[in-house]
Parts: sequence; C-alpha cells; structure tokens
Amino acid sequence: MEVLRVVLLVGHLAALAVLLVSVVVHLGAGRRIGAVLPAAAGALLGTGVLLAAVRTAGDMGNNEPKLAVKLAVATAVFVCALPARRRPDGAHAAPSRNGRSTGPLPYAVAVLTIANAAIAVAWT
Repeated sequence: MEVLRVVLLVGHLAALAVLLVSVVVHLGAGRRIGAVLPAAAGALLGTGVLLAAVRTAGDMGNNEPKLAVKLAVATAVFVCALPARRRPDGAHAAPSRNGRSTGPLPYAVAVLTIANAAIAVAWT
C-alpha cells in the first residue's frame, strides 16, 4: 500500500508541475496550451482523490476538512482549465495585439493551483 501511495504522490506532484509550467508557457511565451492544461488539471484532481482513498484504505488517517477544501480548489482548477480544451487554439478570450490570450482563466488556474499546494503544505 505504501508503494502505491508513493507512486500516486509522485504522479500528483508531476501533474502539479505540468499544470504550472503549461500556464507559465501560455502566459509568458504566448504559446497555446490546448489540451495540456485540462489534462494536467484532471490528473491533479484524479491523483488527489486516489491518494485520499489509499490513505483511507490503509488506515493512515485523513484530515477531512483539509481534503474537502483541497477537493473544492482542485475542482475549481479543473473547471477553469476546461475552456482551453474547447477552443482549438487554447485561447480563453480575444487575443491581444501580440496574439496572446488576455482572458483571466489562466491566471485563475495558476493562483488556485498555488493555493492548493500551499494548503497541502501549510495545513497540518
């Protein structure tokens, strides 16, 4: 059970990294992220739920209020990331003069993802 938990934790951290990097690339370089953003957000949400299930099955104990808040934030990240998949170019709003997206959703994804990581670390 411990090996599964560690594998899921590594997958969870990898999804977090891919999610943040895709937002930074989208905002900084102006490249379209397409399906990467919602896929990483879904992976983050899925691995988080599986991690909680593995901890419950292994009688490791869970902090239910913390998990509820993290689930709500991860769901909000996923919902904010979905429009990137709906548009073929990954844009969230009308492009600006330099061709980059000017919509607020990539910023919301970044802030909520960082908040979710902060909750995971700071809430004991």
